[in-house]
Amino acid sequence: MPSDGCGTPSDPPATLNVANEYIVTFPPSYDGTTPIPLIFGLHGAGRTNTDFRQTDARTQDSDLEATYIMAYPKSSGNDWTGQLSTNIGRVEALHERLLNDYCVDTSRVFATGHSSGAQFTTEFHCQRDGILRAVAPVAGSEFGNNCAPIPTLLIHGENDSVRGNNGSAHVEKYRSWNACGSMTMPYEVATCNSAAGGAQVNPGCVEYQDCSARLIWCSHDDPNYNGGTNHGWPCFANDAIFDFFATF
Repeated sequence: MPSDGCGTPSDPPATLNVANEYIVTFPPSYDGTTPIPLIFGLHGAGRTNTDFRQTDARTQDSDLEATYIMAYPKSSGNDWTGQLSTNIGRVEALHERLLNDYCVDTSRVFATGHSSGAQFTTEFHCQRDGILRAVAPVAGSEFGNNCAPIPTLLIHGENDSVRGNNGSAHVEKYRSWNACGSMTMPYEVATCNSAAGGAQVNPGCVEYQDCSARLIWCSHDDPNYNGGTNHGWPCFANDAIFDFFATF
């Protein structure tokens, strides 16, 4: 579904970088006439959009940036949920600008985020149902209420040392929203070696059955993050998110 910005042939724009507001990158395939799907990447608390892109999620120069328009907004304040209504307006305004000025596939707009950005991913969908096609929260927590079903890839470390849990309460919320049964089947995600010491990581992914919208839960053992905790962005996440969003 082409956005209003489609129609004028053009080369891929230079990276849009507005300090303390957003970074937007465009894939080489962008031509101004073919609608390109869009992903919002949302940083964690105390971090920036540059941190998220270059260090935390490490999406810079990845397959995600080679395929999608990637939008990295910066939160107003230290995190996303402390000024929730302001930040929802900020992301909504960036979404509208991109649709008006560039050629975006409005039927394939996605979001992923780390920690506070994961919580905001959930809350943005809950309050602005219909904008996002699917979401992939990483190291979030049970945020949002009475939300519409949405295809979800939920990634959470086993015994996350910041959240103090394995994410089961978070996945239960999505299981309720997506009207899933209790049965799961293994969901294959390739293993990888952690950035923290090189240990082989078990992604630990399963897919819930009998859902109105897909729900995949990866309870992994990657210890990558400051101080050896497992609250970080696991080494398999970018490939898993790429493969998941590619199904839509």
